Order: sequence, then C-alpha cells, then structure tokens
Amino acid sequence: MNRNHIKSVKSSIANKAKHSKARTFVKKVRNFIKDKEKESALFWYKVMKSNLDKLVKDNIIHKNKCNRLKSRVSNQIKNL
Repeated sequence: MNRNHIKSVKSSIANKAKHSKARTFVKKVRNFIKDKEKESALFWYKVMKSNLDKLVKDNIIHKNKCNRLKSRVSNQIKNL
C-alpha cells in the first residue's frame, strides 16, 4: 500500500464520520418537529445548518443536497 492509498482510506473514514454526524442532526431536528417542540427544533436547526454548510465546504455533500435539506426542514419548522 502506498502513501496516497493510506491517506485516502483515512480521509474516507473521517468523511463517513462527519456525514453520519450530519444525518444525526437532521434526525434530531425532525424528531423535535414531530414532537411539536418548536424552540428545540429551532436551536438544533441552527446547529444542523452550520454542520451541513461545513460539509459542503469540505466537498463531502453536494451544495444542492444541503440546500434541499435546509429548505425542507425550515418549512416543516415554519408550519409548526
């Protein structure tokens, strides 16, 4: 195994962890929406939004996916 392969494996593991963390934030916000807890949903929405933006900056997820998730969740919060 050469050096570049080792680097790619390490970055792949780190990217999967970051992606998993973002999915957890989305689930957390959606659970608060389901339970009709608007204040908690708004707080975790801000955390989720910044986390998703960081993933876009690091090219882990596509910017359109990020914007789509943020839009859908914000509309759900608005309709509470």
